Amino acid sequence: MTETTTPAQAATPSAATRVSTRRLYRSAGIAALIAAAAYLFQPIVVFVVQPPIEGAGGYPIASDLFALRALVPAELAVFTAIGVATVVLALAVFRLHAARGAAPSLPSAVGVVLGVIAGFGWMGAAAGTLTAYGLYATNIAEITDDTVVQQAAIQAALLGNGMLSVPVLAMSGWFALLATSGRRAGIVGWPLAVLCFAATAIVGGPALILLLPFGALALIPVFAVLGIAFLVKSRRSA
Repeated sequence: MTETTTPAQAATPSAATRVSTRRLYRSAGIAALIAAAAYLFQPIVVFVVQPPIEGAGGYPIASDLFALRALVPAELAVFTAIGVATVVLALAVFRLHAARGAAPSLPSAVGVVLGVIAGFGWMGAAAGTLTAYGLYATNIAEITDDTVVQQAAIQAALLGNGMLSVPVLAMSGWFALLATSGRRAGIVGWPLAVLCFAATAIVGGPALILLLPFGALALIPVFAVLGIAFLVKSRRSA
């Protein structure tokens, strides 16, 4: 006996796919907006809370680190929020490839790995903040009251800020792959692809050329635009 498929049965997979796509776009959009808001909050907190540095030449001493301890809860919350939101964004975009019927590909797999690395990199930055303003400051003050020695030790510890290059460069790679494999899969169109290419250059360029994450603040508008665009796409997928 040959089974026949009714129109209602044929429509069921398509309806389920639309629901899945809509939810994934919504999750990606909300995650991107949370990341944008958290990153916008970070420089505002620094400029409002951070007191002037007392060390000679503008370089911090132990007492400066003590004075900055009020920043620790905010910095922990901000960088953790960016990290979690980035992981959710990367996973949602990865799953959108399958939801839109795209075949599994190496670029999409590399993209989600880079997104997860970036997310955990931001969480690492949160841990670094806790370390710098916590026991590290206390130990320096107890070891020596020579401010020059304190400055040298603190500058050596600040080499750990190079860890910020991990999420910045990983995120740059994620943008590049979203602009290429994501566009081919229909997840983003040409306008968002161009935005992602620009983000790759602006965010990753200074980290590679100047060895400083100066372009990281560009993540704020890029995350915001991606978030709004993905939420709009979620409504259109209904």
